[in-house]
Amino acid sequence: MEVGLNENIIQLDEVGAAADFDSAAFWTRFQHRSVALDGVRLHYVEGGQGEPLLPLPGWPQSWYAWRLVMPMLADAGRRVIVLDPRGMGDSDVGSGSSGSVSKGISCPP
Repeated sequence: MEVGLNENIIQLDEVGAAADFDSAAFWTRFQHRSVALDGVRLHYVEGGQGEPLLPLPGWPQSWYAWRLVMPMLADAGRRVIVLDPRGMGDSDVGSGSSGSVSKGISCPP
């Protein structure tokens, strides 16, 4: 099975799992960073050059969910910035919170 992104291809095994993550190669191209916004420290991982692209992790994921795609996006000439959502990964929950980021989330009836 192959999954394509333009001319770049990720090789998947028979159960659809991507190749092993090469941490050493990844960290030569990407860096951990953080920014404080309204008293909340948000963590992100950034690398590449060019037009910025901001992939967003799904709930309850962190930047790590994008680790296999990030090098391909950088190879395609993009600056890739993947943020850990508030309360996920290495980002702070924030002051005045009970520690649960789901508290206060409501669905309309």
